[in-house]
Amino acid sequence: MANLVMMLLLSVNTLYAQVCPPGTSPKKVVVLGEPVAVTVSIGNASVTEGTGAGTTSMNFPISTTGGSSNCDITVNYTITHGSTDNSDFTTSLSGVFMIPAGQTAGTLSVGINRDYLVEVNENFTITLSTPSVNAVLGVVSATGTILDDDKVEVGFNVAAAQNPEGTDHGVGTEVLIPSTGASPVQPFNITVSGAVLTQSYTIRLSETPSSGFVRNSNYKYFDGTSFINVPSPIIITIPAGDYTTTPLIIQIPIGIKPDVFCQNDGQLTFTLAKSAVADPIVLGISSAVYTSLDDDLLAWQSGSPFVKKKASCINVGDAEVELHIAGATAYNATWTFPNGSTYVDSSPTTLNATQDGRPILPGLYHVRIQANNGVGKCFLETDIIVPYEDKINPTITCVSNTTRNTNVGKCDYTVLGNELDATATDNCSGVILTHNLVGAPSNTTLANAILPKGITTITWTAVDASGNSVNCSSTVTVVDNEKPVQPVLADVTGECSATATAPTTTDNCAGVITGTTGDALTYSSQGTHVITWTFADGNGNTTTQTQNVVIKDITAPVQPVLADVTGECSATATAPTTTDNCAGVITGTTHDALTYSSQGTHVITWTFADGNGNTTTQTQNVVIKDITAPVQPVLADVTGECSATATAPTTTDNCAGVITGTTGDALTYSSQGTHVITWTFCRWKWQHDHSDPKRSHKRYHRTGSASVGGCDRRV
Repeated sequence: MANLVMMLLLSVNTLYAQVCPPGTSPKKVVVLGEPVAVTVSIGNASVTEGTGAGTTSMNFPISTTGGSSNCDITVNYTITHGSTDNSDFTTSLSGVFMIPAGQTAGTLSVGINRDYLVEVNENFTITLSTPSVNAVLGVVSATGTILDDDKVEVGFNVAAAQNPEGTDHGVGTEVLIPSTGASPVQPFNITVSGAVLTQSYTIRLSETPSSGFVRNSNYKYFDGTSFINVPSPIIITIPAGDYTTTPLIIQIPIGIKPDVFCQNDGQLTFTLAKSAVADPIVLGISSAVYTSLDDDLLAWQSGSPFVKKKASCINVGDAEVELHIAGATAYNATWTFPNGSTYVDSSPTTLNATQDGRPILPGLYHVRIQANNGVGKCFLETDIIVPYEDKINPTITCVSNTTRNTNVGKCDYTVLGNELDATATDNCSGVILTHNLVGAPSNTTLANAILPKGITTITWTAVDASGNSVNCSSTVTVVDNEKPVQPVLADVTGECSATATAPTTTDNCAGVITGTTGDALTYSSQGTHVITWTFADGNGNTTTQTQNVVIKDITAPVQPVLADVTGECSATATAPTTTDNCAGVITGTTHDALTYSSQGTHVITWTFADGNGNTTTQTQNVVIKDITAPVQPVLADVTGECSATATAPTTTDNCAGVITGTTGDALTYSSQGTHVITWTFCRWKWQHDHSDPKRSHKRYHRTGSASVGGCDRRV
């Protein structure tokens, strides 16, 4: 019995085990427990279709109730057309949708094609079927709605246009406002564009005329057959058609009636409005102004106006003007005279002194012709020049030929006032007198004009208001009688010589002038020399001036450095030289002796004179100093057999000549043998020395300085 129970329990547990459908993955497997109940439902969806090419997605919500499944849930779906067709979809009309294991919702996306078609909203049904074993169906169908957003744009092509009204030639037929045309025509129409219409629609057109522009008189409505009174409002039909690439141009059914009346331009303000709020129409330019330009004008006839008679003179009012008008029989002529006054004449043909009681003088007139039945621009106006006819030349008088001196310090002449002006008269007033002098402050007078030195020919011309002219000429000779400026000339100086350079001065006409002279320019002798200079301006005016050339030597000769003149026995000085700025080499002079033979230093004073009173002195030493000893002689032996006596020998000296030797030894010897005598050769001169008066004996000193064997002694 126990075994039976266990089998029954196992059977029950196996019965309720959850098994995932083939091809799906379980999230978990529940081996024991109650079965899981999951219900799948779908909700409705809608989307705006979109305009043009491309795709829009419509998303349907699919959800579960009763929790999530441990396995993937699948369900089949099918799309059934309502007002749609296959062209509305980019996806398949059937398929399988899956909710992954463990999730409770998902989104089924259906691709919708966009287009330009204006249409009603479309719908379709999507139905679920055949759920997987782990699910049951709840709400099995939903409605999808495609919201159409395609609209057609309707509006005027421009916000403002204008065209001529047209001139009536007896036909009297209205002319439709042009909807197309090339310049200068300005097309004005209603333009439809931007979408495909599957049915026709209407739009309301209303018009408001400007003041003076009368409905059913100046313009009418065209019903396709004839022109009739304008309905209010005007209903415009827009037919079905594709206007995505080629817009529809609808002519405005209004005809303007041409006429011959002068009037203001007419204006119509047009307004567009939708016939029904729900209509798939978008208004573009919904308000526009059309102007009918009045082209009825007056015209001049027979080349008028013209001057029928010229005035006889500028101040005589006997002229006459004639005019003729085409296009009107009644008009006013408003004349504006040269002085600014006005005169209004009704339908005139002539303007003259007799008719109007006022002088018609030469000058500029303005006439405005205004039609009596017209306003605004229906007029004519022009300027008329009324001339006068004068054939008499003016009379002119020039001053006689004259001479003027240049202004002081100038090489020209400035005209004073009107002293050189010509005069002129004329039978009519208004003569103009001019001259041909270039550079004058004014061409009608010579006052303050500057005339150059020389002859200037001036031609005057008198011209009257009629163009008659006459001229005359005269000459003005400007002469230069002003001497050149007398210059102040500085002395030309030099110590030895000087050369003058030709000086300059200024002249009112010649400018800088260089002086000339017949005198020498270079001087070398001491003293003051005078040069007379002459300055001529080339116009016969001269000035003279003297200039000193001063030659004065103030520089002493150069003091030389003189070397000592030396000698041992005697010396003779030679006259030295030095240099001088003017004299060149100068030889010195002295009153002292030039030759000295006594030992010692002797001084010579030299004087250097340049011959121009400038001297320089300098001393020169003459030094006598003997520094050469007497010649040492070679003495032969003195011999004898019994006795011998030596004779004092001699030698020579550069200063003393022959010197005899002295000795303290005996001169005679008789004893056998060799005896030596020492000889001394001295160059001296014993002189009394009185420098020491206290001494009672004589004192001598030698005057020589050279010796052989030594000889410096006292006796």
